[in-house]
Amino acid sequence: MGKAKDKIEEIKSDELIKLERQLASAEEEAIKAKRKYRAEKMRGDELESFVEDFKARRFDMPKQSKKRGPKSRKSYIRVAFGDTHGCSIDPKAWNAFLGDLEYLKPKEVVHLGDVLDCGGWLAAHHTMNYVAQTDYSYADEVTAGNQMFDQLQSVVPQADIHVIEGNHDLRVETTCLTMTQRHRADSELLINAFAPRKVLNLEKRNIHWWSRGECHHDCVQGGTIKLGKCYFTHPQNASKHHAARMAEGFGKNVVYGHTHRRDYFPAANAVGDEWAAWSPGCMCVKRKYWHHTENFKHTQGYHLQIVEPDGSFLGFNVPIIHGESYLSGLYSQ
Repeated sequence: MGKAKDKIEEIKSDELIKLERQLASAEEEAIKAKRKYRAEKMRGDELESFVEDFKARRFDMPKQSKKRGPKSRKSYIRVAFGDTHGCSIDPKAWNAFLGDLEYLKPKEVVHLGDVLDCGGWLAAHHTMNYVAQTDYSYADEVTAGNQMFDQLQSVVPQADIHVIEGNHDLRVETTCLTMTQRHRADSELLINAFAPRKVLNLEKRNIHWWSRGECHHDCVQGGTIKLGKCYFTHPQNASKHHAARMAEGFGKNVVYGHTHRRDYFPAANAVGDEWAAWSPGCMCVKRKYWHHTENFKHTQGYHLQIVEPDGSFLGFNVPIIHGESYLSGLYSQ
């Protein structure tokens, strides 16, 4: 009986020890679980904080410190147009252009050449397939040209106006030199009497005339001028993709006339410099009055620049189609 009791006590002791061990193990697991929970909670809190911080850095847009408005330094407007060709100026396109000028109030205006047509001065220099224009005389052209400058200066009386001699304007000087066998005194007499810059009274009007046969500013190409960071010229030739050729040839910003076609080509080099060439189109009628045997794609318009004091600018062509300027719809709203 005593042995059985001892045996029972021994079993109870073993069970108790086993239970104590299980309890200790459970307590240890509970402590580990609690530590793990705390660690995971800390990592969760840290992750949440990181995410919130990331969101703030990634998506919080900066607030504008001040209202948008005009800069303290004044920018100004520059306008370039060309190829009016005397009596062949298109009245509707010209009136649309004057309406824009009245709104824009440009500080500088550039005529890109061919102020007059001078068709009658081609007697000794006719090109193949040339058809003479006999509907008006040179006197009529001079009257039309003076009226054009009268209207221009009445709309922008304070503007600094530049006129580049075009290949048509040059016809008068070429004929005078031919007629006088290049005798200097006699040719100067005729040129002073009949050249566009004289009969249009440009000197009296305080309008700058830039001769095609002379180099100006830092240019080595005759009849090219530089205003700020842009060149203006009246080239001799034309082609289908002429703006690309002009951008490549100049390697600088250039606005040009002569082609009667609106065109634009941007260019850049390996060091990040950028420039472009613009042809604004013409202000004359769109038919080829001097060369009737070819198809043509003439367009009308002008070039507009917003110029900063350092000479840099935003430039673009403004189309005039069916006598309506595509800029007028913006400022009339």
